[in-house]
Amino acid sequence: MANNIINHLCAGCYVVKAIGSELSVLLVHCKWEDGSEGWVPPKGHLEGNETAEVAALREVAEETGYNDLQIIKPLKDITFDYKIAGEDALHVKVVKWFLAEPISERKLEVSRTATEKEQILEIAWIPLQEALTKIPFKDEQEIVKDIITYYGREVLTGGQSTESVIKIGNTVSRSLNPNSEYVHELLKLLEDKNYKYSPKFLGVENGKEILSFIAGEVGVEGQFTDKALVRIVKMLKEFHDATAGSELADNNEVVCHKDIAPWNTIFNESQPVGFIDFDSVAPGNRVEDLAYFLWTFLQLGSAITVAKQAIRIRLLAECYGYKDSQSLISAVISEQKRILVQRKNLAIKSPNEELRNFSKERVIVIEDEIAWVEKNRRALEF
Repeated sequence: MANNIINHLCAGCYVVKAIGSELSVLLVHCKWEDGSEGWVPPKGHLEGNETAEVAALREVAEETGYNDLQIIKPLKDITFDYKIAGEDALHVKVVKWFLAEPISERKLEVSRTATEKEQILEIAWIPLQEALTKIPFKDEQEIVKDIITYYGREVLTGGQSTESVIKIGNTVSRSLNPNSEYVHELLKLLEDKNYKYSPKFLGVENGKEILSFIAGEVGVEGQFTDKALVRIVKMLKEFHDATAGSELADNNEVVCHKDIAPWNTIFNESQPVGFIDFDSVAPGNRVEDLAYFLWTFLQLGSAITVAKQAIRIRLLAECYGYKDSQSLISAVISEQKRILVQRKNLAIKSPNEELRNFSKERVIVIEDEIAWVEKNRRALEF
């Protein structure tokens, strides 16, 4: 235990401005004494009788050159402690953060002596959404989320994407992926077919896709009435019908969503109103999505009795118009095994530790669910 405590008071700014249609934050790419690097907002110690506000603006000017700023509001204070090798003292640092905006683009030349201690490698305006992944410290990431909300842009949760999704008014901004072009063509087709349960594709801005926002909340597993389930399966059938025979189906029956699940279904006042996260869509057969829907929404393999699950499977299959129960249950097992392979891969290879751990847990659950369906398939068939 340290014999004494050394307190430090620092201040800094999240300087935000609009670049095109996106809000960006001014970050510095630092290299620290231990050799590690990271993108962070400019900050530093108070000097003399400075107030925190004055010190924050001075630090921005010294580290970035931007010296014509106005403070908009104080943000969260962050407190952390650390020890220095060879010292017995415990250092406790409080950082007072402020939100600021440029009054003009006036900028000074930054002297090396002002930045030498921080070893600043680069200065850049980073889009807020991208800053969430570049800033290495969780507390500072949370401040970015607060800033997004302050400017009327909300970081959305739900879905199982690891990328941040930003709500901007009545639109949603999402990162592009290798399947985006196909997804956009599908969403345009669905709009042409007057399908009501998918977001509309509005375009691409600054490397982000812009979609219409579907108001509501994602579903909570295990809380679905038969009425809600029937509505969802009808929404699914309408989706398939809208894509049947299209070029996007590519000689398959339909385009499949590939992830019709509670976390990708929006509810408004307990009623399903839309599907989201079309990132995995691909040509396929109707039974694939129907089977996946039954697995995820009915929680096949949970503590719910086989008899009750059999009744619901029959009800929902009949509502969809699917009569081959043997192929349906076989498809459930196939979909489970498809996701099992994905989860095993993520459990080993994902660079995201949280996703690796989650996938390891899911592997165990899915293996048990597969065993349950295989054991009870005769009772589940109708």
